[in-house]
Amino acid sequence: MKKIIASAVMLFLGVTCSAAWAIPMATVGGIDTLLEATNLKNSGDSTVLSWVEDTVGPGISYSATAGKIEGNASWVEVDDNPGVYAMPLAEDFAYFLVKTGKNEGSPYSYFLFENGAGPSWAVVDLNAQGIKNIGKISHISQFAQFDNGTTPVPEPSTMLLLGGGLLVLCWYGQKRKSA
Repeated sequence: MKKIIASAVMLFLGVTCSAAWAIPMATVGGIDTLLEATNLKNSGDSTVLSWVEDTVGPGISYSATAGKIEGNASWVEVDDNPGVYAMPLAEDFAYFLVKTGKNEGSPYSYFLFENGAGPSWAVVDLNAQGIKNIGKISHISQFAQFDNGTTPVPEPSTMLLLGGGLLVLCWYGQKRKSA
């Protein structure tokens, strides 16, 4: 009898505690868009950044302020959405990458998302990616888009000032040489 009562209490606590840790979808803004998934043989930062740039275009950099968030402790389940998890971000990032460990449910271990639904949240649907549980997430990397893929073009006035300065230096050098 004591075992039955203890089991009932544990079940009740398990159900009520798991509901307390869930967050409403309205708070996180929605599920972010998966852009691409892959496996990378060399998972160094330069390889990952190169793959991200190949996917979304140039002008991407690792977030200097956030970098990698190791582990899976910061993920929170989203209410009434089994397999959907959210993580608060320190800043609004354009993209984020979820790296999983050995995963039986998906052939991929790198998942690149566009952070558009709720920019201050990373929101993923693990079921859609074939990831069995949140414990398989190794880390998340956040990426900033610093110039929207465009190359800065100097203004004409800047070029005129530079050219004028070089002409003055040449004139001064010639004057000094002849004196």
